[in-house]
Amino acid sequence: MKDSNYIKLNQDEKVEKSIWDSKEVVISEGNIFIDGKQYIPDNMALKREIVKKLHDTLPLGHPGELETLNKVSDVYWWPGMMQFVKNYVKGCPIVDNSR
Repeated sequence: MKDSNYIKLNQDEKVEKSIWDSKEVVISEGNIFIDGKQYIPDNMALKREIVKKLHDTLPLGHPGELETLNKVSDVYWWPGMMQFVKNYVKGCPIVDNSR
């Protein structure tokens, strides 16, 4: 695709403009907020840490996919977040043993 089809977030990351359609985008103190939720860049370790914090930590204690997704999406947003959370919870040995 042409560069005109992308929004450049920083020196290394570009996101397709279609992701931003009909969303309120605010940039504040180096953070990007989309519809009031903090945008998380394409950083696997950061995404994993966020989901881990909201899924593995007591008193939350290993909720299922939907509850974990709700907790993550209350504060954060990134493209593919639903699938990322689903895969994380699916790979959780504690949730797997409770089924």
